[in-house]
Amino acid sequence: MNYNKIYKINIHSNLWRNEICKRKKIVLLGGGTGASTILRGLKYFPVDITAVITVSDNGRSTGRLRKEFYTPAVGDIRHVLSNLSTLPSEVKNIMEYRLSTYSDLNGHSMGNLILTAFYKETGSLQKSIENFSKLLKVEHTVLPLSEDYLTLMGKLLMVKLLKVKMKLHMHKKI
Repeated sequence: MNYNKIYKINIHSNLWRNEICKRKKIVLLGGGTGASTILRGLKYFPVDITAVITVSDNGRSTGRLRKEFYTPAVGDIRHVLSNLSTLPSEVKNIMEYRLSTYSDLNGHSMGNLILTAFYKETGSLQKSIENFSKLLKVEHTVLPLSEDYLTLMGKLLMVKLLKVKMKLHMHKKI
């Protein structure tokens, strides 16, 4: 049976993707380069994607914005949204663009600044993501892992043993 003739649609239309193919649902938990790279490829498949992205990064631009504005980390979210965008690459690349200047703006990505501005205006990271998604024409759902200012912490269980090993190692060098 030829669905294209019956519905008079092509396989790239929303009707084809939603009704005929019975879209699968994919949930991705994570952040960083791996998550955004996977999503960049997945967006071309007829699936519904929900990405739950970490908000505890503290590197480069994100770390400085977190300290200055006391916000959840937006860098991984910005990168995911840029990769899920349906806009031409010239527009998406602007969100990844990092300023090169002698001012305090040096190293900040445009997308991080825009997401931070949305957050300061709305008081909600989720609402900021929704606004940024509209701006970038993202057709999938991106959620923050938390609305809170998170910091990853860990406790080393064998501190005493490590200190002893370090002392022994130091003595061997003498």
